[in-house]
Amino acid sequence: MNYILFYKGNFPDYATYSINNILNIDLKAKVYLCTDIDPKIKNVKYLDPNNFITEKIKSIIEMNIYKDSNYENNNLWINSLLRVFYLESIINNLKISSFVHFDLDVLIYKPFKELEQLLNIKKINITRLTDSEIIFSYSFVPNIEIYNKFCKLFYEKIVYKYKNEEKMEINEMELISMIEKDNPQLFNILPSLPYDS
Repeated sequence: MNYILFYKGNFPDYATYSINNILNIDLKAKVYLCTDIDPKIKNVKYLDPNNFITEKIKSIIEMNIYKDSNYENNNLWINSLLRVFYLESIINNLKISSFVHFDLDVLIYKPFKELEQLLNIKKINITRLTDSEIIFSYSFVPNIEIYNKFCKLFYEKIVYKYKNEEKMEINEMELISMIEKDNPQLFNILPSLPYDS
């Protein structure tokens, strides 16, 4: 399985641990890492984010959507939002049909092959944090077409919010949740523990 990972900024030690964990657990993993500086992790294909900048990415950077908001002084928020479009650029440029993606503070405990039967091959499989937030704790995208469709909706939602709200006080998790509520056919929400509350 293809694992596409993304991180902007100084590469933390825990991210190296997460990646090495993938390689140890899923012996058939093909790991792509898009980050500012190549951390030189064995058996990982490094991708320079500068090679994957698209018009959508440029547009969002130029909008400066988090200016004067609570999110302005923490790059985590804009980078989390932009990563959606970096993933789109990577899969389209490298012609990667399906992939797993998650935040680099996540550890896996089973290879993809053992989870495959639990996943929906016609939807974006992703985890929910709260009723109003969907998060990349673990996600599986079965094909380019569905991800491109999601990215189109995601971009349109950002532009709409930017044009119609005084300031952008919403993060990518909330935006994804809004898209899921309007387009439930695109998503398969994965079970998370604890089940109650």
